[in-house]
Amino acid sequence: MADPDVPGQHYDYFGFNTYRVENGKIAERWSNEHRYARPQFLPQAAFGKHPTQPQLVGETDLEKNKQLVSDFYDQVFGTLSPDRVKDFVAQDYLQHSSHMPQGLAGLEAYVSELAAQAPELPEGAAPGSPPAPAVLHAEGDIVVIAAQLPQPLHDEPTGSWNYFAYDAYRVRDGKLAEHWSGIDKHARPTHP
Repeated sequence: MADPDVPGQHYDYFGFNTYRVENGKIAERWSNEHRYARPQFLPQAAFGKHPTQPQLVGETDLEKNKQLVSDFYDQVFGTLSPDRVKDFVAQDYLQHSSHMPQGLAGLEAYVSELAAQAPELPEGAAPGSPPAPAVLHAEGDIVVIAAQLPQPLHDEPTGSWNYFAYDAYRVRDGKLAEHWSGIDKHARPTHP
């Protein structure tokens, strides 16, 4: 997609959809598409060979992989603890979303930045947990997780609509080795 901050540049946007199938028909759909900022795709000619295709390279214990991703969210983003990143993330962590920081050190810096921006907790209060996943699915060495983040309606001050923030991870040797973010740089969700 065209980068809103750097004219003439583009960034990777990964669209995610989850479907519930009943009686051989699609019954429900969850998407990371933003209600008020639809994706602005570049013409296909703007893309070269794209190196981000998933391929099986790591651990295939599906329940173990899902637990790793779930624990990562709870213990890193739930507490905003950059020092815990190394417990979950491989040293050569590959970030496929070009608008997010690269590598283990980049992710630690990103979590530090989030922690610095977070409002102070009342004295004696413990940090909260991130929202429980609305989607947590593993296939091969890939885990997809999504949180449901209600977003405010523009035309109804007390109303909201459901937004799903997706992330996909490749697990290798018990660590998160690659990441694809479903957050659109044009339309970052607000957090409750």
